[in-house]
Amino acid sequence: MNQFFTVDGAKLATARIEAGMSMEDVSAKIGGNKSSLSRWERGIIHPTERAILKLVVLLNRVDFVKEKEGGNHGE
Repeated sequence: MNQFFTVDGAKLATARIEAGMSMEDVSAKIGGNKSSLSRWERGIIHPTERAILKLVVLLNRVDFVKEKEGGNHGE
């Protein structure tokens, strides 16, 4: 499955911190784990679009979401 969006890890970390949430808080609320969130924030791996949507809703912001590079978007 093609994925069109990913996250800017540094901006995700900033959004989480500004929301006053720990990695454990966010992980528990989106049904993930702290290790994956840590790797998303460091840019080592990328979350699924489903996880991105959960993060957007939880953090109430979208500034950490970005278009994935190299996607053909069905063209």
